[in-house]
Amino acid sequence: FAQMIQIVFYARYRELMGQKNFKIEFTGSLNDLLNRDDFVRIPPDAIIAINHRVASRSETIESGAQVSFLPPVSGG
Repeated sequence: FAQMIQIVFYARYRELMGQKNFKIEFTGSLNDLLNRDDFVRIPPDAIIAINHRVASRSETIESGAQVSFLPPVSGG
């Protein structure tokens, strides 16, 4: 069965990817997702959250999950 997940881009990633959000069929880990052609423009320092929780690259993405891409926070 196909698993649908929602992808959401914030801040400069919205402009980089040319869209705010979309849904895709996907089964696998966050690392598998990042290796897809759609995501090659995402910088390696991106903060990526699954269901509003910062995720490790090896984490499996469950059906119905929201995967959010946020730029790293800078400040001082």
